[in-house]
Amino acid sequence: MHPLERYFDHAASTPVDPAVLEAMLPFLQEEAGNAHSIHTLGLKARKAVEAAREQVALLVGAEFPSEIVFTSGASEANNTVIRFLRPEFISPFEHSSVRVPACNRGARMLSNQGTKLVPPESGVRAIACMAVNNEMGAVFDLPPLRRSCGALHCDATQLVGKLDADFQNSAFEYAAFSSHKMYGPKGVGALYVRSGSEFEPLIEGGGQESGFRSGTLNVPGIVGLGRAAEVCCARMSRDRDHALRLRHIVLEQLSEVPDLTVNGGEDCSPFILSLSFWGVEGETLVLDLDRRGFAVSAASACKSSSHEEPSVVTALHSDPAWSRGTIRISFGRRNTDDASAALGLAVKESVGTLRELAL
Repeated sequence: MHPLERYFDHAASTPVDPAVLEAMLPFLQEEAGNAHSIHTLGLKARKAVEAAREQVALLVGAEFPSEIVFTSGASEANNTVIRFLRPEFISPFEHSSVRVPACNRGARMLSNQGTKLVPPESGVRAIACMAVNNEMGAVFDLPPLRRSCGALHCDATQLVGKLDADFQNSAFEYAAFSSHKMYGPKGVGALYVRSGSEFEPLIEGGGQESGFRSGTLNVPGIVGLGRAAEVCCARMSRDRDHALRLRHIVLEQLSEVPDLTVNGGEDCSPFILSLSFWGVEGETLVLDLDRRGFAVSAASACKSSSHEEPSVVTALHSDPAWSRGTIRISFGRRNTDDASAALGLAVKESVGTLRELAL
């Protein structure tokens, strides 16, 4: 069994699609031009960047390709918007690249019933809320929030490339997403800025990206992101059905495991399966599964190093023992039916062993 068949941590990062790597290779080798040079190689690079911009705009349903600003990733894109927009409220489940800069600038957390906290007549300038939660796959209802504020920023990292996106008709003016969550390379992402919206760049200098983000363009990475977007457009329904089938296979293997809670319902993203086990430490379970050859996570990869409990799961369970026993399984293209069944069996055996040792 290929190692990537046993890799179930796609919400943290995805392998580069072969078609993406093929598209990138010329720009890592002979096509070495700077996209802002006026010689032939520079013009080739510029043409490739603009083609990628169109591919990404098509994937997310932007009205104009010019609404796509290339960045080093979603963290930079989030920071860019948060630092000038200074939202008064954020959801309590935001990625740290939203939560930290927003709270440092005085933002308050919405309650679990956040739309009730901010009535439409409140005059709130801005709110930040993710589209799909990275810990549990919960899909957030954004239109009610948009009716409560002047502008809405959305971290769309777990949405783009996985679920249908229609930014042109969305509730938000700004959105951030990353290439490496959708089978593109690491170190590149994009910021959506609706045409006519207020904007202040985080990185100033050479005026690249129409002044929205200065710095020499990462042409190979941008080309890879564009090709990844094109592939996602072509196979989104297939990927979604594939993930849903694998999810059911894993859950079938776990159907007889006692003291197990599946966090979230059918309306969650099919790509993320959050499970809480009573009497088991999530990180210990992750390490035991790794020993058995499977890669899953105990929380968001951005939180694991700081030993924080998954905040969405914590909000669901009044007893912290449940949230401490949480793992996240996230599905991808290379996972197979057989590998998913084997993972479910491995989780079942590992939980049983760890519970026996804890007695």
